[in-house]
Amino acid sequence: DRVVGSCWPELVPGEEEVCRRQQAFTVAALTEQNLSVVDMPTRVGGRTEWFRWTEEAVRDDAGRLVAVRSTGVEITELYEMRTQLTSVIDAMAEARALGRREVLEQLHNGAVQ
Repeated sequence: DRVVGSCWPELVPGEEEVCRRQQAFTVAALTEQNLSVVDMPTRVGGRTEWFRWTEEAVRDDAGRLVAVRSTGVEITELYEMRTQLTSVIDAMAEARALGRREVLEQLHNGAVQ
């Protein structure tokens, strides 16, 4: 219940509800595992920025979750490059499939004649 460092809603006003939902998600995820990595968009100053949140479970001697160490890194540029790369790969796959169809049609038309 205690935040050491900066609390996300204090840094980005209007994110209080998102922060509460993320906190509940994190606690649930870290009940079973020791590390959670989540990429999520956030509205900052009228634009969308992406952050990668790495959350690590801190456990007591009995193995109970007693704290969560959370680190957010802004990854907007990485996310945008990944999105562009995915678009290029998809376009290349589509062009390759189209090329195969054209070759098959040419072979078929040549065999039919």
